[in-house]
Amino acid sequence: MNHYITKDLTMQTISLKEFQKRLSNLAKDFNNKKEILNEIGILTKNKSEESFEKQSSPFGERWKANAPATLAQKRGNKILTQSGLLRTSLTYKLGNQSVTIGTNKEYASIRN
Repeated sequence: MNHYITKDLTMQTISLKEFQKRLSNLAKDFNNKKEILNEIGILTKNKSEESFEKQSSPFGERWKANAPATLAQKRGNKILTQSGLLRTSLTYKLGNQSVTIGTNKEYASIRN
């Protein structure tokens, strides 16, 4: 099952097949696939940035709390946030039929 964000930004859980069907139908409504992919990129990037504020996944799953040793070494108590550079480095790139979201921060991969 996959999570699906509706137009009013509520969450539904649907199968991958249903998600692909809905995405396919939506793409048919647009003459320019880049336009829909760009909208997906914007939404995904915004939801990812919002995750840093809420300290949870875009689907509402809380992040694991910082360990006491981590808290002792950092300025604040926000999870995955020390300077804010990771959050502000999020970008997205459009492919012909895809959207990739990521960061150029090398240390991001050890946080996953």
